[in-house]
Amino acid sequence: MNQMNLVQLRDGYSKDSFNIYYNGKLIGANPSNFEILCDGYAKDSYNVYYLGQKICPNSSNFEILGDGYAKSSFGIYYDGKKTGANSISFKILGEGYAKDSSYSYYHGERIGSNPSSFEVLWDGYSKDSQNVYYNGKKSRADSLGFQILSWGYAKDLFHIYYHGIRIDADRNHFEVLENGYAKDKYHRYLNGKLIKWLYILTPF
Repeated sequence: MNQMNLVQLRDGYSKDSFNIYYNGKLIGANPSNFEILCDGYAKDSYNVYYLGQKICPNSSNFEILGDGYAKSSFGIYYDGKKTGANSISFKILGEGYAKDSSYSYYHGERIGSNPSSFEVLWDGYSKDSQNVYYNGKKSRADSLGFQILSWGYAKDLFHIYYHGIRIDADRNHFEVLENGYAKDKYHRYLNGKLIKWLYILTPF
């Protein structure tokens, strides 16, 4: 590294007359046509890099899709890792979710195999015809009749859930209040957990 003509770029990259560096480490990229993209990606005329690591040969159709995803003729990538998703049918849905013609994905990880019925809801929830997911993790909730309430609570036809986890609450008398509080006929809850404080200490 030639400290005399070292030029700091951005996102951890720097260069001198002959080399490109990431956080001070030589990465072997061509400084004459090196280009920093976004979301951690960069490229030269030969390769694409993610956080200084070579991930694939460069191609004219390499594209940053957003939400952490990118694609090239070699596949779909999330945070620099190849996902195995179909680049032709791949579609970003938002909140880290995506799908192709065969699967649905969360942060690049395959989570379901019913993409035609898969939809992103809100508050971290999504579902397909068979399953409900919270932040990409499969919930025990039934997709049929699933309904998001508020403050992280949701319900299906038989149970109550908090952040996708079933809680032991009376579904027929359950009511969400504010700031993570909720109640049913006989109990009070805070952030999905049963509380036993005196009622005078809770805003009900």
